[in-house]
Amino acid sequence: MSRKLLKGMIGVAALAMSATTGTAATLDDVKAKGFVQCGVSEGLPGFSNPVSSGTWCGVEGDHC
Repeated sequence: MSRKLLKGMIGVAALAMSATTGTAATLDDVKAKGFVQCGVSEGLPGFSNPVSSGTWCGVEGDHC
C-alpha cells in the first residue's frame, strides 16, 4: 500500500468521524429544543411564500 493512499484513507476516516460528532451534537440540540428551526428567503414565489394561514409554501418551506 502506498503512503499516499494510506494518508488519504486516514484523512477520510478523520473527516467521517468529525462529521458524525457534529451531527450527533446537532441532533441533541434539536431534541433539547423540542423543534426544528430553519429559515427561508422571504417572499420568493416558488421557493418560499407566506400563505393566508401564516404557514409558508414553496420548495424551501416544504422541505424545511
